[in-house]
Amino acid sequence: MSPKKVKYQVPDNSYWAARNPNFDYSKHAHQTKNNYSPLTEQILSEIRDEVKQLSEQRAAYIIQTQCGNRCEYYPPHGVPGFLLDSRLDPFPLSYGFNVRLRDHMISNPWTQIKLNNFYIPSGTGSFIRGFRLNSLASDMTVPLSGVYSISASIHFRVGGVGELEKVRLKHNVVVAVYATDLVFAERKPSSQYRSSIPQAKHFTVHFSTTLYLQVGQPLAIEVENESKAKMIVGEESEFSAHLIGT
Repeated sequence: MSPKKVKYQVPDNSYWAARNPNFDYSKHAHQTKNNYSPLTEQILSEIRDEVKQLSEQRAAYIIQTQCGNRCEYYPPHGVPGFLLDSRLDPFPLSYGFNVRLRDHMISNPWTQIKLNNFYIPSGTGSFIRGFRLNSLASDMTVPLSGVYSISASIHFRVGGVGELEKVRLKHNVVVAVYATDLVFAERKPSSQYRSSIPQAKHFTVHFSTTLYLQVGQPLAIEVENESKAKMIVGEESEFSAHLIGT
């Protein structure tokens, strides 16, 4: 004879509810419906709100201690403003840029070109903060010594009739970031990325790196065509960098 099943009941008192805030009521919703008094429901609601407030304050404190005023904290929807740490900088991105190529540029076979004629289109999220754009040399002058995160998205198009047939598997395009040495005036690639050319008319190369740059260093980006085909660097190709540490 099997034992008689006893229906689970939650005691109707505020003391039990206050001592068990982590109880999963959803699993026993069919058993505990209408079992709580208004006072018990009020206590549970206050406990949940208190835990939520403490969690948000802890998150703001961790962000502040880990990256200081160079962080931007976006609270979850509905979090009251008084829970946020007032020490967090409302404008944390003080040094950085995102610019785009105004016109396309032609890269002939086995040649290297420097991308220039950058601009800041409105309504696209492009910006310049702290950096100075040299429109003649197309260099971005570093405003503060530190570690920078640098990235680029370069759009390519194989130009001309019959040019795609000249592309082989061993052919590549190289995207390189140049930061001229201020002491020895050396101009060499600080970081570069080599990508094979796919059998496609249009393709994009995404490149990212992290570099330590000194104040006053000119920063530029160049593209090298290591193929027999003529390449066209598309307009709206992006070049960006921002300070992540000093």
